Amino acid sequence: VQYYSGQEQWASVSELLEKEIEKSPDNQDPQLALALTKINEKDFTRAGQIIDQILAGQPDSIMALTAKLQLYLEQAEHDKAIQLCNDLVAKHNSIPFYRLRCQVLISLKRTAEAQKDIETLRGMMAESDKQMADLTCAQLYSLAGEQKKALEDVQSALKEGIDRPEVQRSAANVISSILQRIDIKKDAAFGKQAEQILNDLLNKDAQNVQAVFTLAMLYHGQDYLAQAVKMYERTLALDPTQGYAANNLAW
Repeated sequence: VQYYSGQEQWASVSELLEKEIEKSPDNQDPQLALALTKINEKDFTRAGQIIDQILAGQPDSIMALTAKLQLYLEQAEHDKAIQLCNDLVAKHNSIPFYRLRCQVLISLKRTAEAQKDIETLRGMMAESDKQMADLTCAQLYSLAGEQKKALEDVQSALKEGIDRPEVQRSAANVISSILQRIDIKKDAAFGKQAEQILNDLLNKDAQNVQAVFTLAMLYHGQDYLAQAVKMYERTLALDPTQGYAANNLAW
């Protein structure tokens, strides 16, 4: 399935998933995978049937609801997508559904509304874990195209949480997302800030492979190739399965 998905051979993926469902009809995972494959095939009717069947048994399945929203968006049924999100938020008033609505609003370029949900999420999550709340908001601000706000949230999280391994890993992931969405050559100051954060993370944990790889990507994007090579090699020393690092080194 993974091979055919990578090749976008959706008919072959569907065939394999149908066989898997026959063997394990109660397993929701291949059913969801088939629904998403049908969306990629533009077979929206079949995708909807599968998703509705899952939701009939598990009406609050976040994965099935996410698939339902993707189906609406692929068909440009934006009003239905927003209405479903609003209904879920009103019903549950919980973090997963605010996050889901926020992602839909971002995909529809309704940034001002998305930012309200981001800040609502911050308030809800900060009650139990302020640092992870800041990093969640950073990831969402980055997705919304607000990279400076995203970086500020990363810095806020690290002020008090830099000694926490989970914060270190998450911060490196967010920085990676940010760097993929900007032209680092056009903003030297931003690059300097990102480099400092990544080095601070590595000073705390030299084994943080995501921080090492992200630093390699930063240097690569700035055309500092000798430094990038060293970081790619260091990435592979920590994780020999890191394919992107291997590919970039081969280049």
